[in-house]
Amino acid sequence: MRRSSTEAVLQNAIKLVTSMERSLFQVIQNPKLKLDEIETKKLQCLRTFIAQIGSLWNIAMVQEYALLLEMYTKDFMPTLHNS
Repeated sequence: MRRSSTEAVLQNAIKLVTSMERSLFQVIQNPKLKLDEIETKKLQCLRTFIAQIGSLWNIAMVQEYALLLEMYTKDFMPTLHNS
């Protein structure tokens, strides 16, 4: 039973990351948005992602998400780390 709950958490993690990537890709590909609007939209996506993470009960998974989020922001949103 433990294994199936872990698998369910991992499946949810994959869905969350996939959803976030899709949302951010749509934001970045929108030629009508100015750079500051793109940054705002990225932050909105990240806030949603963090809120979804917070609903998880598994601390280890939350820690994994935090690492993924940190890596993502360093690679794709360097302005957050340079301020």
